[in-house]
Amino acid sequence: MSFRTCFAAALALIFAIAVSPARAAEKVTVGYTPGPDYLAAFTAQDQGFFAKHGIDATLQFTTSATTIPASLQAGSMQIGTPTLSTVISADANGLGLKVIAANIETGGNFHLAAILVRSEDKLTSAKDLEGKTVAVPGLYSFLHILFVKWLENHGVDPANVHIVEIAMPGMMDALKNHSADAVIPVDPFMGRIIGSGAGRVLANYIDDFPPGILPTVYTVSSAYAEKHAEAIKGFRDALKEGLAYHQAHPEAAAASLARYMNLPIEIAQHLPLPRYVIDATPAQIQFWIDLMKEQKMLNQPVDAAALLEQP
Repeated sequence: MSFRTCFAAALALIFAIAVSPARAAEKVTVGYTPGPDYLAAFTAQDQGFFAKHGIDATLQFTTSATTIPASLQAGSMQIGTPTLSTVISADANGLGLKVIAANIETGGNFHLAAILVRSEDKLTSAKDLEGKTVAVPGLYSFLHILFVKWLENHGVDPANVHIVEIAMPGMMDALKNHSADAVIPVDPFMGRIIGSGAGRVLANYIDDFPPGILPTVYTVSSAYAEKHAEAIKGFRDALKEGLAYHQAHPEAAAASLARYMNLPIEIAQHLPLPRYVIDATPAQIQFWIDLMKEQKMLNQPVDAAALLEQP
């Protein structure tokens, strides 16, 4: 092949590379549940950080974290935010899931959840809940699991407390119509109940546990993790930029929270914000494994480190 032919071929290759379209952004549906936990993702979407890292993200609100593992397996969402206890239970039952990032951890001045009772009732302690009906948003949810442990730590047999499931939007009415003597919501429902006068705090019960507990986590199916390592890395990098932006511009949080949580801006501006983190650790997962074993919720071993997929 002559020099001229080689040179022409090289120019053609360079030209083809120069004009070829950039790699298309990967479409990712991210399912999230009620709460301010996902501010880093909201900010990453609003500030274009997902797009910057090759992610064409759709943030999809879902009312129940318990349905997320099935949605991940079916492919109707690629990334979801189930509770860590749900991830562990799914793994023990053969549903392959991977934790790719955290979002918040307990600690600081943030009260993740509280046991609320009617304002006029005389209940003041864990013992006072014996024989009473207490509503949790999901049976065997992380709030339920921690509540059972809290009762035991305060000398109360959980069997002596009637624990029922009521969705958070219905908890205020449950107090008012006496279908529950106590409820365990998170914000914004917790703030609404207290602000209305329908309920008061009996205990910020999660504050009794060591800080650093992970309630919910960003999760993918094992099959997705095997094939989409680049997208997972891009998602995590965007989350980190979203969190950094929030820390530099805290005044921008209210608009994102109002948009994605469907709240009036006046409420979003006063919503208490948790302690945000991106990286999860095996120790934080092991905390839940140990607690679930203690409450006889696991029939198969779960490897904390193996659940993590954090490039």
